[in-house]
Amino acid sequence: MATISVHRRRLVHNLFIAFINVLFVYALVSGGALDVLLAKFQTVRFATMFAGGFFFTSLFTTGPAILLLGKLALEQSLWQVVLVGAMGAVCGDLILFRIVKDAFAEDLSYVLSIRKHKRLYHLLHTRLVRHLWPLIGGFIIASPLPDELGIALLGIGRLKTRYFIPISFCFNALGILLIGLAARAF
Repeated sequence: MATISVHRRRLVHNLFIAFINVLFVYALVSGGALDVLLAKFQTVRFATMFAGGFFFTSLFTTGPAILLLGKLALEQSLWQVVLVGAMGAVCGDLILFRIVKDAFAEDLSYVLSIRKHKRLYHLLHTRLVRHLWPLIGGFIIASPLPDELGIALLGIGRLKTRYFIPISFCFNALGILLIGLAARAF
């Protein structure tokens, strides 16, 4: 019974932090603070691109990083932002992969094992679906969704680090490219 309350508390905590993140992004955009920060860091643009990619990976920092990467894509070479940002994202993902993959995989398994989801849990653990985890996790990494979920799926699939790095780079580059293209379109 104690493990159920631990999982629920962790889930509520993460949802609360995601909500705070949305409020923070709104404050950055509406107050013009992002423009001021970018003007201050104009001289270290590659470090800013790298940091934007690094912070693109976490539930707690995805929103501000998307704003930063979009703004950088408007002002700098899109391909520089994509490549340098993807390198930063791989570093962030590696830290998450090493530290949190097992905890998130455990939380995901817990959510899927709740009585209503027993069939889904068994379906998701079939051999065919297990081989699709890297692809599904990669698409989550490429999306604006926090990478922890994608990393959890890769953790469930028992993906080795030597495969994780190129998957992370490619899908993060795709995600940052889509952010840059969207920023340029609007």
